[in-house]
Amino acid sequence: MDDLVLAKKALADNEYTLCVFKNKEQVFFSKEIGVLTLYNAYKNGHRFNGCSAADKVIGLGAAFLWKALNVSKIDTGLISKPALDFLNNNDIEISYRILTDRILNRTKDGYCPVETLAKDSLNFGEFLKGTGEFLKEK
Repeated sequence: MDDLVLAKKALADNEYTLCVFKNKEQVFFSKEIGVLTLYNAYKNGHRFNGCSAADKVIGLGAAFLWKALNVSKIDTGLISKPALDFLNNNDIEISYRILTDRILNRTKDGYCPVETLAKDSLNFGEFLKGTGEFLKEK
């Protein structure tokens, strides 16, 4: 099995929200909802060069972080159109099951605040700063 298949299987078989494999070995996983895990991984210096990942939901903010983490391939159950376009434009191989215009927030009464923050940011640095401030409020 290749790494992407292994990541998808690990995600399905466990209570993970994301999982990363390289050379048939699991190198990272999380059970947390939202972008906090990806944000912390980036801030703590993790890089996933040549890795394959499975993530339950990818909005534009998660796409920004996956690119910054240098992942090569991603599979997801749900992805927003802006995230798909961003990943495709940055040569990250992506497979998905459901494509949506935007990711909704957890209460489903508006858009995901991190996706909105990513959409409104002029660059990755601005997005990272805004995300850090947003996550501190939680």
